[in-house]
Amino acid sequence: MEGMKWVAVGGVSYIGALWLIDGIHDFGPRVRSQEELEKMVEEEAPKLGLNHLKIDAKYDGETVGARKNGERYDLHLVGDGDKIHSSSTRATVRHELYHLLKDSDKGKLNPLYYFFVAEPRALLYGAFKIKM
Repeated sequence: MEGMKWVAVGGVSYIGALWLIDGIHDFGPRVRSQEELEKMVEEEAPKLGLNHLKIDAKYDGETVGARKNGERYDLHLVGDGDKIHSSSTRATVRHELYHLLKDSDKGKLNPLYYFFVAEPRALLYGAFKIKM
């Protein structure tokens, strides 16, 4: 029973830390248009050694995400036009670019790998520019 208590405490702590770091993404410059997204991709992609000309960035997409598409990459951000509260920031762009750098060639990710490696790594880069 003591072991289960520590597993529960560890799990809650881990999820809480991810949630906190994800919340940091909400601060900073917001993406409010297709042009702003393209500019941010142009500025941030080279910092990771990615060629921004090979990234097809789409604002107002159906989902937030990034994936490899043949020899190119797709990066989608859900936008909400001129509303005051956009859900995407520069940190979100960095986060998705980091997924392109580290995980785009792996195909469909195992849920455990995604939750314990890919997502925390991208969250840390998006929020603090820590490369892992």
